[in-house]
Amino acid sequence: MSESRDAVLITGAGGYLGSRLARRYLESAKQQVILWLHAENRAELEQKSNALREALGPAAHNADLRGGDLCAPEPFADIDPGEVSSIVHCAAVTRFNVKKELARKVNVDGAVKLYEFASGCKGLERLALASSIYACGLRQGVISEEALVDKPAFSNHYEWSKWESERRLQEDFDALPWMVLRVATVVAETARGQIHQYNAFHNTLKLLFYGLISLVPGDRETPLYFVTADFAVDALAAALERGEHRGIYHICHTQDESMTLGGLIDTAFSRFTLDSDFRERRILKPLFCDEESFRLLADGVDSFGGDIVREGLGSIVPFAPQLFSRKSFDNQRLKKVMDVYAAPDAGELVSNACDYLASTRWGRRLADAA
Repeated sequence: MSESRDAVLITGAGGYLGSRLARRYLESAKQQVILWLHAENRAELEQKSNALREALGPAAHNADLRGGDLCAPEPFADIDPGEVSSIVHCAAVTRFNVKKELARKVNVDGAVKLYEFASGCKGLERLALASSIYACGLRQGVISEEALVDKPAFSNHYEWSKWESERRLQEDFDALPWMVLRVATVVAETARGQIHQYNAFHNTLKLLFYGLISLVPGDRETPLYFVTADFAVDALAAALERGEHRGIYHICHTQDESMTLGGLIDTAFSRFTLDSDFRERRILKPLFCDEESFRLLADGVDSFGGDIVREGLGSIVPFAPQLFSRKSFDNQRLKKVMDVYAAPDAGELVSNACDYLASTRWGRRLADAA
């Protein structure tokens, strides 16, 4: 280990954004980089370490891979706190349908264990918590880059867990040099639409493409906030390098730069119509409905529907209340720390993502070809 006490610790380094941020740090070669992976035992750690090294390529040679379980009493016991000058906490369960107990154990209690470890890092200069723009819950109107003091209502336990992990940091560990990075929904690698990881956004489009959903919950005019992985990593890196202590940054675009729910459905059907299989099925565009009607539909499908429908709806239902909640995220602080801030055309981004999903059949054709 380095004796300079200038190592950056990235938790959740095997995750979608964590691994990309790890690559950025490793390629810059400015600091010793400790990559922490979720692993319940040594065999799992070895397996995940090998997979991450392969994914990172040559850059992995400069990485110090460690691991642990956020549900364990001391998940960071094998890391010397005296070595660490910066921490980026990305480790979390990020599914909207996560159960409350798991969200509490991993996202809240696990974060507190990280904060306690950070309190012992005497040379700590920065602790960044990767959060979500939906830590604001069902609040409407302008959402500023500020602490969410009053507890809002939430769509799901994931949102609650991110709000609670922010609250614990700001109230119980305020002496730490903290910052909060609230990230929007990542829908593609770049504006060209390539997709390497699927989430509720992609699952919803899959149901639409195969004609498995006749109703969509929400208000057509509700804005949706999408980013690319490239933008998210650029923004995260900029905030980490130039952001202020106790700064909160929205890793997202503005309402004017974003698409509405109605725009998403219209764009998706317009692009899917270019696919011959989709045209042959003569699928009708779904109708918008209220939340209660959608839940009744989902309950019926849960009892009698197929696995693909249950799986898809399982990721939509917990997020459905957000589709009625109009909010406008401020990102002025983020813009100030980025050398170049540029939002892709939202319609073009979604069009390209839809084209990629349809042409690869949600990655299945790529897997078959391999």
